[in-house]
Amino acid sequence: MLPRVWSIYCRGEAAAALYPEQQSTKDGARALGAPSNRPGREFHGDWGARSPHHHPYPPAYPSRPPQPAAALPPRPLPPPALPTKVLMKLRKPRITATIWSSGKIICTGATSEEEAKFGARRLARSLQKLGFQVIFTDFKVVNVLAVCNMPFEIRLPEFTKNNRPHASYEPELHPAVCYRIKSLRATLQIFSTGSITVTGPNVKAVATAVEQIYPFVFESRKEIL
Repeated sequence: MLPRVWSIYCRGEAAAALYPEQQSTKDGARALGAPSNRPGREFHGDWGARSPHHHPYPPAYPSRPPQPAAALPPRPLPPPALPTKVLMKLRKPRITATIWSSGKIICTGATSEEEAKFGARRLARSLQKLGFQVIFTDFKVVNVLAVCNMPFEIRLPEFTKNNRPHASYEPELHPAVCYRIKSLRATLQIFSTGSITVTGPNVKAVATAVEQIYPFVFESRKEIL
């Protein structure tokens, strides 16, 4: 099979030496190994002597010459998006407010419910001074974040095994155990160092969640030798 493929790229003399019976073709047609008018069919004796830019099959359509960067038309920039919210910060109390175009305002950063309400009222007063008609209504606390530290370390695999319906532990994704209390709508992130992060709808729910989780983490504590 190798000489037949080789004869395609050889001259007529080499093809005649390999396959003399193919020289007699019908109607005077060329032999299989005869030289072709197509570019890239000629064999120059050594494959390494061919030009590095020579391709046996030129493209069917002429390629477009490259254009300089200055000749290309500039690409139009997308229109700027209209802002739908504004951030506003207060120094005292230290809160950050997100003001939406619909009139909804979300305040974060307060350390207590009273401080959050005081900061929201002060923010409404600032908007009134700017000329907006503001009515302070529907204030409520929707999320409280608390952090507590246990005086001992926790064995997370054992804790997860004992509280499997409510606890989930995936160390490949997160180093903490996620424990959910549906009755309080609270979520706890329990770390092996004894640190627990609690998220709940209000302060009372967060305090109750810590009281409920303490007996379970105490059973899985690490003994200090």
